[in-house]
Amino acid sequence: MHDAYPLSTKPMATSGLPVNSFPTQDLWAFDEASRRSRTRDRVAPWRRLFIFGGASLLTAYLTHEFFQVLNVGGLAQLEIVLIAFFVLNIAWLSLSFMTAVAGFLVIATGGRRSMIDFASLNLEAPLKAKTAILLCTYNEAPERIFGTALATMQSLSAGRHANDFDVFIISDTTDPDIWVQEEAAYQAVMAKQLSGPNVIYRRRTANIGKKAGNIADWCRRWGHGYENMLVLDSDSLMEGETIEKLALAMDAYPEMGLIQTVPVTMGRFTLFARLQQFAGRVYGPVHATGLAFWHRGTGNFWGHNAIIRTRAFIENAGLPELSGKPPFGGTILSHDFVEAALLCRAGWRVCMVPELKGSYEESPPSLIDFAMRDRRWCQGNLQHSRLLRANGLHWLSRVHLIMGIMAYVSVLLWFLFLVSALSVTIQAEYTVPDYFRGAGLFPTWPMQDSERAMSLLFWTLTLLLLPKVFGFSVALFSKDRQAFGGVAGLTGSLFFETLMSSL
Repeated sequence: MHDAYPLSTKPMATSGLPVNSFPTQDLWAFDEASRRSRTRDRVAPWRRLFIFGGASLLTAYLTHEFFQVLNVGGLAQLEIVLIAFFVLNIAWLSLSFMTAVAGFLVIATGGRRSMIDFASLNLEAPLKAKTAILLCTYNEAPERIFGTALATMQSLSAGRHANDFDVFIISDTTDPDIWVQEEAAYQAVMAKQLSGPNVIYRRRTANIGKKAGNIADWCRRWGHGYENMLVLDSDSLMEGETIEKLALAMDAYPEMGLIQTVPVTMGRFTLFARLQQFAGRVYGPVHATGLAFWHRGTGNFWGHNAIIRTRAFIENAGLPELSGKPPFGGTILSHDFVEAALLCRAGWRVCMVPELKGSYEESPPSLIDFAMRDRRWCQGNLQHSRLLRANGLHWLSRVHLIMGIMAYVSVLLWFLFLVSALSVTIQAEYTVPDYFRGAGLFPTWPMQDSERAMSLLFWTLTLLLLPKVFGFSVALFSKDRQAFGGVAGLTGSLFFETLMSSL
């Protein structure tokens, strides 16, 4: 067993921690005086007011309309419950809609999509420090992970900064057959004697802490020798020029603790995967640009295809074990959201860069694979309900945690809304109307406002479908339109994807 293939690196002079340290953070206590001071972002409050103010106005208006539709001679208890579920669902939908509106406006007006001005970076400038590229694997096909390593090395070798990077394959593989294949694949790579980045392979004997523990182990062993680390999964990939731009951006923006790219899904050929890839390529840019619009420097981390300032991560992102047993206790599964929140808590900026091309990942090939992945993510995101009260978090980091929870709870809320609506319908069917209320001589006929109900349906469909139209419009007028089959192919695919996603 190879715990590590040695590599000579020196500790970072900028780190105030001893080598081999990776302190666990206290989620429930935080010294405000320890937070780094950073320049004030004067744009962010206005952008967040636009997003949350717009979502609140939409929610208030549509809730009022729904109330008026139901309020026929007063509200029954079931109708009050129905309104409560409506508010939760429409608020979530309105926030997503306003994000898409912002993203579309930024793209349509040609505005800068993130806090980082990549156009101003000098690609010929030397890098100030070394960056480690981490390829995380756990019982994955070795040819995939080592193929990614080779592709990354070759892509970087085409640039002028190849020697400023090292590629680490950090394995948590437990299957002995795959482990042997990994060893053989590593030896085959080393035998090629390629120029450019060094490649280092390390396998842990125990999958302690899962992926977060894998990266933590790397941080203890080698992290103090690198200014940055770029994290990739076994099914993700990044072009050499993109990696260079990220490293240059970290040099140019010293307040950045993490820069998250928006990976494009690719490499699958099943119908299910192709639908996901189409949706990601057409709708994704608008939504991601909208997120970057209001996240600004208090963004999120998706666990891969991102560059991280190693010192910031080591000093502030060590995760504790949660008390109690799974599913809500034990190892923090969706560690990425929490790590981003801890970086922001310490005063570092976390930024999404939707405009940066050359970042890729594979999507699940089938509905079963998708469900298996979502099962893991669901448990991890629901764990975040325990972390909402963590001390010192930026309020927007708490919003990110809530959004992660809502990604799964919203399905249950829609189901409960439908059940409540059905219950109200059944109750109305078997309840004898009271035509004579009060002392009046004439009957009061219980009639719902059908015109208002149709208007409400129209608004709901608008919130659901207009973001797709935004994405379609951007793709239609982009230079990549022919890649979607031209106008006819793009239009047909839009209708087909909408039909399939609604089933």
